[in-house]
Amino acid sequence: MASFVPNHRKKIERLSKKEQELQRLIDRGANRERLLEVAMEVRDGRIRVLRARQNKTHPENIAAIRKDEELIEELQALSAESILAEYLPS
Repeated sequence: MASFVPNHRKKIERLSKKEQELQRLIDRGANRERLLEVAMEVRDGRIRVLRARQNKTHPENIAAIRKDEELIEELQALSAESILAEYLPS
């Protein structure tokens, strides 16, 4: 049985589209509820990209795997408000 290697490029493209969507919604003045919803999708997309990269990393590279795991944990702890704050103009 062949093992599946995730293609992180597609996940990166989806994340990029979600980030662009969030920026467009901010520029158009969308309601806060919709902005927070898309911000959570951006956070989840970032986590998916990291997990795909982590799965693609050679098992002997423990340092890189641990670093990605720490980043995933940090992202999971973020709220939608904090993700949204990254995109709002100062």
